[in-house]
Amino acid sequence: MPKIGVTKTTKSFTITVSNLAWLDEYCTRGGKKMSAVIDGLINELRKQLENRKSIQYWCTSCGTDTDRIPIDDKPACAVCKTVDVAILHAMKKYQL
Repeated sequence: MPKIGVTKTTKSFTITVSNLAWLDEYCTRGGKKMSAVIDGLINELRKQLENRKSIQYWCTSCGTDTDRIPIDDKPACAVCKTVDVAILHAMKKYQL
């Protein structure tokens, strides 16, 4: 019977050989299971992302600092719904 709150599932993902070697050595030295280490890394990253404040952008159309929302996969002002051409251009230029 599994532990409460723990669900076992098939795990399959791609990882580079160098990262796999590092993970194996880290787990061997620390006496930890790989799944526990990976789970801890994911939880740590989730906490960082959840605690991050949203970035406010200046909207040239309505003249306020606002959030950006996606409209047809394009960044737009959350207040006036105008597509932000500067951010769109940077996304295309740097392929973000």
